[in-house]
Amino acid sequence: MVYITGDTHRHFDRIEEMIWCFEENDVIVILGDAGINYSGFPEDYELKKDLSELPVVLFCVHGNLDMGRFSPMSFAILIIGSR
Repeated sequence: MVYITGDTHRHFDRIEEMIWCFEENDVIVILGDAGINYSGFPEDYELKKDLSELPVVLFCVHGNLDMGRFSPMSFAILIIGSR
């Protein structure tokens, strides 16, 4: 199953609330401003580690508030998950 959301801004409450209905390798697409790459500080790495333990694959498109937004690769995609 593929789920689509956007602008989580580092708050994944809505994903956590639905964790019971996800199956392994389901995909969640976050369309911008996921908040996983805000600063590049250790907190980002800890969050990525925590999110990688979810039974889903996160497919995140960078938004204007995500790190890298001023680079030519501002459209870059971050994939976290079990695939």
